[in-house]
Amino acid sequence: MAQVSRLLVMLAPLVMGALGKLKRDQSLDPRQLAGLLGQERDNLAASQPAMGGFLKMLDSDGDGDVTDDALQLGSGLLKGFLKRR
Repeated sequence: MAQVSRLLVMLAPLVMGALGKLKRDQSLDPRQLAGLLGQERDNLAASQPAMGGFLKMLDSDGDGDVTDDALQLGSGLLKGFLKRR
């Protein structure tokens, strides 16, 4: 779990930057962006059954949707990253 945390800290700025660019380029509002992430999650889960366990790990509130958890984790990591700068 510690290795996963370190990896997420390194990847968070890249992921947040890519999401920000996607949001700007496609003029997405937060609901549309969440919908897009949900579709990607479903596509990934369908094509990679082994990823189901990883997605369950990310679903910290157990609601079956990792979108809110990923956004919360990403925003927390981004805040921590920005505080260090």
